[in-house]
Amino acid sequence: MLIGLSRDGDREVRDWATLALGRVPDDSPALREALAARLDDPDAGTAAEAARGLAERGDDRAPQALARILGSEEPGSAVREVAEAALVHVRDARDRRRLAHTLPRRR
Repeated sequence: MLIGLSRDGDREVRDWATLALGRVPDDSPALREALAARLDDPDAGTAAEAARGLAERGDDRAPQALARILGSEEPGSAVREVAEAALVHVRDARDRRRLAHTLPRRR
């Protein structure tokens, strides 16, 4: 049901369904493909939730999507915060370091 809702024509329905899919404790190829299908969603929030869900599953498609989101969203925006929070789930240390360079410097 959530997979179908993640393809809904309504932006809000897609966003909530994608967020819920990312929180599902199970992992399956169908779940990952549904999340991956949302990486290029016209709604940046939906794309960020999809990238976070894939990052939590260690999926190799997450780092590139997170880089795109971090490079295009304003610091402090809700979308960017979702992407920043997902960085801890990126398993490859090189990808994590590369993505960390897109974060604002802390003083």
